[in-house]
Amino acid sequence: MRLNKFIRILPLMITLLPSFAHAQDPSSTSCEKTWMTNVGDTSDEVTFRDFGQKYCDCVANQPLGQNAGSTKTEAICMSRTALYLTMDNIGADAGLSNLTVDKIKSSCNDIWSIVNPNINAVNKQKNSNICICAAPKLNALAKDKENYTDREWYAKINEIAAGC
Repeated sequence: MRLNKFIRILPLMITLLPSFAHAQDPSSTSCEKTWMTNVGDTSDEVTFRDFGQKYCDCVANQPLGQNAGSTKTEAICMSRTALYLTMDNIGADAGLSNLTVDKIKSSCNDIWSIVNPNINAVNKQKNSNICICAAPKLNALAKDKENYTDREWYAKINEIAAGC
């Protein structure tokens, strides 16, 4: 009996599975669409889009007690996302074994330049300070990369972003 019921609903399950697999938080999707309206003068649209997706995921996953539109949430997510992409890009390009603090700072500043190429001097310095603060900590973290799961790795990056 149960097998007959299963066989009857199997076509429906197969039809709906792709919808469930690609379901996204509507607020994250809206955030990404809004983010991409600002693509403007960026030199690297792919990195800009990747940053936006990670940033929007971060905002959508903030604790309910925090206002998703708050400046604090935005600052936390911008810093985290910049550091995620910095380390992801360096890892993909040259690997983490020969990493230097200067390479991290440079890559971090490059990410900020892609995200906001027309930033004013005050905010540019704030972003640069995040890179300067995070670079030695990220370099030390990278030396132990093999000891962390991906989840632990990004949690450590979150800690570094919060401290900078």
